[in-house]
Amino acid sequence: MARLALALDSQAGEDDRRVPIDRRMLRTVVAALGETILLYRFVAGSFVLFFATGKVAGVEIGADGVSLSCRLREVTALPVPPFRNEMLSVPGVQRLLSLTPDMFDAVLQESRTPLSERGAAEAPSMFTGPLRKTAVLEVYRQVLAGWGHRCAITGRAFAPGPSPHPDLRLAFLRPRNQGGLLHVSNLMPMIAAAEDAWTSGVLSATQDHQIVAVVEDLSLALFDQIERVGRLHLPEDRHFWPDPDHLAYHRSQVFRR
Repeated sequence: MARLALALDSQAGEDDRRVPIDRRMLRTVVAALGETILLYRFVAGSFVLFFATGKVAGVEIGADGVSLSCRLREVTALPVPPFRNEMLSVPGVQRLLSLTPDMFDAVLQESRTPLSERGAAEAPSMFTGPLRKTAVLEVYRQVLAGWGHRCAITGRAFAPGPSPHPDLRLAFLRPRNQGGLLHVSNLMPMIAAAEDAWTSGVLSATQDHQIVAVVEDLSLALFDQIERVGRLHLPEDRHFWPDPDHLAYHRSQVFRR
């Protein structure tokens, strides 16, 4: 029997949530009364992020006599929100998903895993409270692990450590205040000197991963480490490679030529 997942945009974690539904969804929701379902956020063009479970407590009719909502209880945030790219094109994905039991169980299992295999989580602006902190820390861990705890600019590798890492920072390609998402394709780990130079526009990279710099503003030590290779030190897993469009944005909008 298929298992239900509902799209939810509001905060998770309260005992009673109401999710708007339409009449096309009614039969599916009623069939799931009393069952545990998954809750997710649909991020158009990016992924489906599963962030909580809940139980279907009932279906309610609005004061207008027309609108419907699914009432939930026991809403509980998932420890590590898993995501799926392949579900973006499923019909009705903006409202609900019908998952096979195996898919349902796989999401729950992945939510208990320290690092999701896909390597991404959604922007913290979509979360509040503990769920926000979980999402931010998860992406932080994913980026560091995906890059092998290695600085993208200098290639220096470090032992895994606590969050935040004592030797590595995360640098945004497209800054958050300019529309950048908290996503592994928009982040690279760097030592402090490199991250400072990247953020201030002294360092950047081309879409084919060549490092460019305002040489006169670089420290001699950092310049020496960059000059040896002249390219980003990319991880083996391409899931963690910087998005070419984000690199182009950083070079055109942040880099001080």
